[in-house]
Amino acid sequence: MGKKRNETLPNLATETIVQIFKDLDFHSLHSCALVNRYLCQVAIPMLWMEPFENIYKETIPLTGGRSLKNMYLTKSIKKLSLLVDTYINCLPEESKFKLTNAGIVGFYKTKYPNYDYPSFLQSLDIISLFLGCRAWLGIRFKYKLASSVETSLLLHQIRILFFELCKLFMSQSMDIKGLYLINKKFSEELECGEKCDDHCLKNCLINRVINPIVNQIPDLPGASKCLTKLECLGTDDNTPIEFLQKISYSCKEIKNLIFAPGFVNIDDKISILSSQNHLKYLILQGYLYDYSPETRQVFEKIFKYLEWLTIDGRYILPIKKLNSFENLVALEVVSKYQCYNQSYDIFKLLADVEFPKLQYLLVDIGISYFKLWSLIISKTTNLKKIVLHWNHRLVQDYVGFVDLTSSIINHCPNLIILKMNWINNYSESINYLLEIFKHCVKLEYFGILNSGIFDEDYYLPLLGNNLPPNLRVLKHLNVPIYYSVESLELFFRSASNRLNAPLNIDLNLFPGHEHSKIAQDYFFTGLTNPAFTKFDYDKRLDYYRCNLRYI
Repeated sequence: MGKKRNETLPNLATETIVQIFKDLDFHSLHSCALVNRYLCQVAIPMLWMEPFENIYKETIPLTGGRSLKNMYLTKSIKKLSLLVDTYINCLPEESKFKLTNAGIVGFYKTKYPNYDYPSFLQSLDIISLFLGCRAWLGIRFKYKLASSVETSLLLHQIRILFFELCKLFMSQSMDIKGLYLINKKFSEELECGEKCDDHCLKNCLINRVINPIVNQIPDLPGASKCLTKLECLGTDDNTPIEFLQKISYSCKEIKNLIFAPGFVNIDDKISILSSQNHLKYLILQGYLYDYSPETRQVFEKIFKYLEWLTIDGRYILPIKKLNSFENLVALEVVSKYQCYNQSYDIFKLLADVEFPKLQYLLVDIGISYFKLWSLIISKTTNLKKIVLHWNHRLVQDYVGFVDLTSSIINHCPNLIILKMNWINNYSESINYLLEIFKHCVKLEYFGILNSGIFDEDYYLPLLGNNLPPNLRVLKHLNVPIYYSVESLELFFRSASNRLNAPLNIDLNLFPGHEHSKIAQDYFFTGLTNPAFTKFDYDKRLDYYRCNLRYI
C-alpha cells in the first residue's frame, strides 16, 4: 500500500500541493517535509519564507511569572541562533573570509546546505536577526563578558556577522515582502546590560550597532531588486530618517505600515507616507502636534484610501477636517498608557467623519466619551464587531451610556461580536441590553469586560428569555457560585429553547457543587461547549502580520 501511495503523489500538480500546504501551520508543514523527497522539495521553500515569523508567533504565557516568560524567550532566542547557523553556511566565500579575519572561526559545516535558504526568504525581522547573531556568537564562543575588551570584541563580531547576513539576504532573496525594524517580544533583550562603555545608553545596541547597518540596507547589492515589492514595513521611533528616505525612493507598493515619528519633526519622516501608492493598513503612533500644511495634505490623501487604521489615542490626528474615510473597514483607537485626558480631540474629529464601510471598531482607553463613540457608530450600518474598553470604575455617565447603547440598537443590525464594559447601574441598564439582544439578531458573541449585570442572579432568567437566536458565547468574569439553582435551571432551559446553536457560558464549577450537576444536565440535552468561530475579515491576516509587533 505504501508503494502505491508513493507512486500517486508525484502525479499531483505542484501547484495543488502548494495550495494545500498554505493552509497548514508550521509544525504540520515540517512533518510533510519529512514524508518523502517530493513533498520536501515543495515544503522547504514554504518553511523558509518566514522563518523569523514562525519563531515570533510562538506563544509566551501571560501568566506564570517572569521566570516562565524568560524561559520561553530564552527558548525562542536559541531557535534564532539555529537559524543564523543555517544562514552562515550559505554565505559566499568572501563573507566567510571576513568572519575569519574578525576572529570567528570553526563555523564551517561538513558540507554545503542542500537548499539555497536565503533565496526563499520573504519576511525579514531585523531585530530577530540581530539577536540571533548575538546568541549564536555567545553560545558558540561562550563569552562571559568579564572585561571590556571581551565585550568590545563581541560587539565587533556581531556587527560583522549581522552586516554579512544582511548582504546575503539582499543579494540572494528573490522577493522580500515584509521588513520589520520593530519587535515588542524581544524589546527587553535590546537593553544593553554589559555597560559597553561609560556613555552606554539603554538602547545603545539599536543606536550603535543596528541602525548604522539598517541605514545601509537599501544601498546593498541586490536590495533595489528584492525590496521592490515590499508590502509590509514595521518601524518605530528609533528608525533612522535616512533609512525611511531611501526606502521611499525604491519601495512604492507598501500596503501595511507602522509609522512612528517619535520626538523628531514629523515632516522629516513623511517621505515614506507620501511616496506610497497603495497604502491600506496604517498603525499611527507618536507625537503628531508639529506638522506643516504639506504634511496635513499627505495624511488627508492617504486616509481616503486606508482600509485599516490604528491610532494611538494619546495624540491628535495630523489633519484639521476630513469628510469621509471612504474605504475604512477597521478603526482602532488605543492608549497603551491609559491616559485619561488626551483622546478627546481624536474622537471629536472622528465624530464628524463618515464611515460608509466600517465593520470593526475598537476603543481601549482610560476614560469614556460615550456620546462621541455613539456618533461614530451611527455613521454606518455595516459594523460586525465592536470592542469598547474603558476604566469603568471612573465612569458613571449613565446619560452618555444610554446614547451609546441606543446607537448600537439603532445602527448595528449586522453586529456579530460585541465586547464592552458595562455601567454600574444594573436595574436600569439591563433594559438596554435586552434591546440590544432584540435588535442585533445576528449577534454570536456578547462579552462584558467587567462584572456588570452578572453580579445578581435575578437577571439570568430574564437574559435566557431574550437571547438572540444565533448567540454562541456569553462571556463575562464568571457566574458566582452563590447563584440560586432555580435561576440557573431557568436560564439554561430558556437558552435551549431559544438558541440555534450551542452556548458557551462561564461557570465556576467546583467539585461537588450543585452547579456542576446543572451544567452537566444542560450539556446532556444536546447543547455542548464548542469552539467559537471568531469574526474574521479577509484582510485581517495581512494587517495582523504587522500589527503583531505593535501590541
